Amino acid sequence: MTRLLRRIRYLLRLRHHEAELAEEMRFHQELAGARDFGNDALARNRARDVWIAPWLQDISQDLRFAVRVLNKDKRFTFAAVLALGLAIGVNNSVFTIVNMVFLRAVPFEDGHQLVSVGTVTPRSDQGGMSLPDLRDLEEASLAFEGLAAATGGPMNVSDEGHLPERFRGAYVSGNAFWVLRTAPVLGRDFLPEDDRRGAPSVAILGYGVWADRYGSDVNVIGRVVKINDVPTAIIGVMPRGFTYPVAEMWQPLAQSPGVASPTLSRGARNLGVIGRLEGDAAAAQAEVDTIATRLADQYPDTNRDLRIAIRDLKEGVARQSQPMLMTMMGAVVLLLIVACANLANLLLARAAVRTREIAIRASLGATRWRIVRQLLIECTLIAVLAGLLGHALSYIGVQQIALAFDAMEPGGGGSTIRPYWVDTSTNSYDYGFVGLLCLVATLGFGMVPALHMAKTNVHDSLKEGGRVTGGFRVRRWASGLMIAELALTLILLTAAGLLWRNFVAMYRADLGLDSRNLVTMSLALPLQKYRTPAQRQQLFARLEERFDAIPAVASATTTTQLPLMFFPTPPRQVAIDGRPAGDWAIGPNVTAVLVGARFFETFGIAPLRGRVLSSADGQPGQEGVVVNERVASLLFPDQEPLGRRIQLTSSAPPGAPTP
Repeated sequence: MTRLLRRIRYLLRLRHHEAELAEEMRFHQELAGARDFGNDALARNRARDVWIAPWLQDISQDLRFAVRVLNKDKRFTFAAVLALGLAIGVNNSVFTIVNMVFLRAVPFEDGHQLVSVGTVTPRSDQGGMSLPDLRDLEEASLAFEGLAAATGGPMNVSDEGHLPERFRGAYVSGNAFWVLRTAPVLGRDFLPEDDRRGAPSVAILGYGVWADRYGSDVNVIGRVVKINDVPTAIIGVMPRGFTYPVAEMWQPLAQSPGVASPTLSRGARNLGVIGRLEGDAAAAQAEVDTIATRLADQYPDTNRDLRIAIRDLKEGVARQSQPMLMTMMGAVVLLLIVACANLANLLLARAAVRTREIAIRASLGATRWRIVRQLLIECTLIAVLAGLLGHALSYIGVQQIALAFDAMEPGGGGSTIRPYWVDTSTNSYDYGFVGLLCLVATLGFGMVPALHMAKTNVHDSLKEGGRVTGGFRVRRWASGLMIAELALTLILLTAAGLLWRNFVAMYRADLGLDSRNLVTMSLALPLQKYRTPAQRQQLFARLEERFDAIPAVASATTTTQLPLMFFPTPPRQVAIDGRPAGDWAIGPNVTAVLVGARFFETFGIAPLRGRVLSSADGQPGQEGVVVNERVASLLFPDQEPLGRRIQLTSSAPPGAPTP
């Protein structure tokens, strides 16, 4: 170790030691005489070999020479670094997202211990949990340090001195932030007494809400504001970037309307649950399987055929985004191959100019390996510079791709929330991937030109007046690389053309409605204020009346789902009157939208058969439904659907009556 440190010290103080060596050699030459002293250059080399290994000296010389060569031909260096840097940049941008989704743990302390706990039924493989089931699991399980639940809901905030605003909120169990090992940066966490029915209403703000609405005022702690028309004390502020589950504000689960009700059905599985494991996931899964079997025996009406599944927190996102990310990864790898082929062609063309230089080096005793090493070091410098440029450019690319994961709040004025697991910071995987790309690129575009130049015919190249040509071998390699480059480019252009054609086709597709002169708005009603369906229906009726009174509005309607919005409604199972339930053991599932009486008129849609809905169809005992052609052919093949009776059963808790 001491010897290694001495050699490193010698490298760091190279000029100083060289000057000392020259002065000492002059002293010995004067003392012994130049003839007795021997060859000066040989003595210097032997002295250097004591301090640094000869092979390292050779590499340092090759490195200095490579820097001079690249600096001499700046235009070539700039073009090569830019072309390869762009290819590495897009590759690293996509890999950073792949790393974020598939490889790295969620950005919490000991994130690998956090898991999602959900239910699996014959109809759904990703269901939530009910509060009674969660309580039973907490009491019986020993595999978790803690279990926490969360459910979302809009939070309308109003207080003196600020305009009312709507935020995406979450109701979480009192131990949620403890399970996540994340504490507020200001104020305090929820206490057990906060998460009890009848407790005073409290809330914790997200960092963005605190900074934007309250100007990062530390005196906001203790302030009483109205959240969904309920006086609420602000008790804390969470760290920047914390948005679990996808929220900007948090309140205790007990303050969620209906969730913590003593009459809540065991079948109302609307909670997302996370757990922190004590041990490994396999042992925890075996334990919860036993608990799920016991619950199924105790509560057959609601828990029959119910399993409890432990999953990675990002499993759902990984499954949904895998096709898109793998396609993007394949495309950018092809782009890197095209860039390497392009650079290899440039280096082969440049080889014709450097033939005499290589021949002179070979005639002076340079081995073929020394020439190949020199050229590969030049290629390595290009790849390293391109890697630095690509890594810098990838910061921009990553942020643009990450926008696809942002959650938009319906009716929130176009505001988006970045999910808590979207961590685009650089880690060791990203640095390692860029290093691997540099190595692969060096071999990919540098090996063929280096081997070709190492085989230079010294005699022909040094003949006076000899022509500097690439020869048959150069033309063959250049042609092959050009064909490969054109083929890969054609593949990429074809894929891009198909994507563009699909986009144009979707843009021009017949939507089934006339979207001209249509404007939309959305709102979410706080259940604390509008607790019953009658209260909500009364509000919607007043809205429609007021819109109808506006002369500029030809027609207005309300609906639970705006057309073309990317917020799908949950599927519901259909039962057909007069048909045995066994015929539909699993399914069919449909999506249902609740609409106002003038929905089809507003969107300019006429029925193919029958009539549209009227206000009378929503009255008790007079329920009506309009189906599309696909559902009609699925439910009643070769039959008349008009007048038939169906029942939508899966959206309500088991046992609740459905029309």
